Amino acid sequence: MDPEACLGILSRAHAAAKGSEADGHCCAGAPNEAHSHGYPAQVQKVERVADAMGCGQVLDVESGENQTLGADFTEEVLLQRFPKLQGSCQLPTSNAMEVEKTFNGDIAADLVLAAIVFQEERVAVYKDYDAAFKFLIEARENATRALAWLYPFVVKKATSRFQAISQGVRSLASELETRSEATRQPLASQVDEAAGALRALQRMEAERLQLVAAHHAEQGRKLLAEDDDAVNASLNDVKRRLGKISQDIDEQVSELRYAAADMLVLAILSTRVNAQKKPWPFLYEPEPEDTSFKGRGIFVVCAPCDMLSRQECWQECWREIVQQNISSNSLSLSY
Repeated sequence: MDPEACLGILSRAHAAAKGSEADGHCCAGAPNEAHSHGYPAQVQKVERVADAMGCGQVLDVESGENQTLGADFTEEVLLQRFPKLQGSCQLPTSNAMEVEKTFNGDIAADLVLAAIVFQEERVAVYKDYDAAFKFLIEARENATRALAWLYPFVVKKATSRFQAISQGVRSLASELETRSEATRQPLASQVDEAAGALRALQRMEAERLQLVAAHHAEQGRKLLAEDDDAVNASLNDVKRRLGKISQDIDEQVSELRYAAADMLVLAILSTRVNAQKKPWPFLYEPEPEDTSFKGRGIFVVCAPCDMLSRQECWQECWREIVQQNISSNSLSLSY
């Protein structure tokens, strides 16, 4: 995340609206990064209270009186309201990477599904990150002060979570890339495609994160500018771009779900063939009119089953996959 531009705008908004109140005050617990993100000179005059919990409390160093934004505007309360902003940075470990055994479609699918779990968590963090910002900006007359004092804390917590999640996805992509080098076809191609899709997902998420920060920044500008046409136009442009990249990410995740399904199909078929001790007889491409494949037109290694026709064999495998809940809840974000 690159919150510098966003924090600079928000801090200047705070200075314009509350600059006369900044002299002689300090923000308890405000992040040290504030000075490097464009905070005005008035705010840099403050004296910080070490190890204080809760940015909602300020101290007038001249009078010695405590001032607060209210009980709802502290770091502790923010984390209670938006729990996804906090969490262990320790990454969950895939069983597929722990168990040494022959790499097959089951393990490959486990790795892809583990990446989707990371993505589900990332979306949950996004939602709380955005909700925390909205909570601060809707603080009525205290909005600019709440943003200046608490938004850096929100950014810090969200950034930590996003970094941990990204590390997990990159690790899974690397694992797939390493495994594919020693994997036979057709699984090797599926694994390569899945690894590439995860790398592409990471690039798109980096762009979305930049746009989310820009979206917050434009809302901070609008807080002061109100009906300024230029600000409204800029805000609408960011929202449009954010909606587009979010849609692209949703489609990429859907492709990853399909990739996991394909790998599991291959694992199921392989198990059947091994049990029957029959060789792979052919490559099967679903016919376009076969609605059970939704027109995907992919080649799948298939084997004849004693009780099923060739087409029914694929459909039976697909039903088994659906029962394993490959298609889970939507990960869409709206802005």
